[in-house]
Amino acid sequence: MHDVGDTSKIARGFDQLAAVYDPIVHLVFGSSIALLQEQVIRSLPPSKHTLILGGGTGAVLRQCLDRSLALEYTYAEISSSMISKTKARLKRNEHQYIHFTSAPFSGVNQTFDLVIFPFVLDCLTTAEVNSTLLQTKTHLSANGQIVLFDFNQEHGTAYKKTVWKEVFIWLLYRFFRAFTHISAHRLPSFHSIMDDAGYTKCEEHYRYNGWVQATVWKTKENA
Repeated sequence: MHDVGDTSKIARGFDQLAAVYDPIVHLVFGSSIALLQEQVIRSLPPSKHTLILGGGTGAVLRQCLDRSLALEYTYAEISSSMISKTKARLKRNEHQYIHFTSAPFSGVNQTFDLVIFPFVLDCLTTAEVNSTLLQTKTHLSANGQIVLFDFNQEHGTAYKKTVWKEVFIWLLYRFFRAFTHISAHRLPSFHSIMDDAGYTKCEEHYRYNGWVQATVWKTKENA
């Protein structure tokens, strides 16, 4: 989980987690999340300009570069330590294709063919998710796509509820609220929010009986 907020307090919280983030994810989930991301990224059509919002330590960016997914990337991340970890993954000639920023929507006329949210929207409240999706929509090119990698507990999806999954998410929010000061305290209902925001789902993949999702969305007018 990485936040896209603009407060220095949150950024400092994620700075402190940068060194241990990847080992913790691998300890809990092994390679399953990385394999899911790789599967979806390899299925996407080539992009002119891809935005990765809340990219963390750069695992998703590395997968996109290995796939030659886009001609250029905007990499949005508020944590300077996360950005340093990301840059360490890059080859020397790859830096020229990537623009690092903490404000991906500052350019009025900037558009993206693909926007990837890698376990970032779970750090936001429902209102914050709605605001982010509204901004994304105004910067999404015609026929552009959104890819959402995240947890899922939503009724009406492939999610099969178990006690340990519910407890894990509860503990996760307690941890991140304490150490990174995010404002969210529960997992948003992403599918319902995306639908209400004017997006339609065109692809979906799940792991752990629907608990981890990779979903691809387009605006309803371009679906």
